[in-house]
Amino acid sequence: SSGINAEYGGLKLVSLLQQLAGKGIGARISKKPRIRAQKLENVKICFDFMNREGIEMVNIDNQDVADGNMKLILGMVWHLILHYQIATGFEDDGGKGGPKNRIIKWVNSKINPWGNNITNLGPDWNNGQILA
Repeated sequence: SSGINAEYGGLKLVSLLQQLAGKGIGARISKKPRIRAQKLENVKICFDFMNREGIEMVNIDNQDVADGNMKLILGMVWHLILHYQIATGFEDDGGKGGPKNRIIKWVNSKINPWGNNITNLGPDWNNGQILA
């Protein structure tokens, strides 16, 4: 099988999490996982770390990641992006409103000089006028 962990036994996910969080995952991992149980344990350690970081994963578990379920893995990566890049990039507003509202606030700060504003990340973009 293919995917983020099929070949590497969770080591790529461990590396990604450590880079994004700027710290270790706080557990001992198998550095050369050879059997499925070691690979699953590595991914479980990653899920435990995400839980401690306040990242809630739903409808995905260590088997999905180890098996290379790309749809679920992409959803997981999006959650990581939201948590580490978008949510932490807007600390100046005191954490109010969640990542989507913070994105809307940021977009409005960039387009407001031209008299444009958005209130959502969907219909306001449909006709393209917001970018014109």
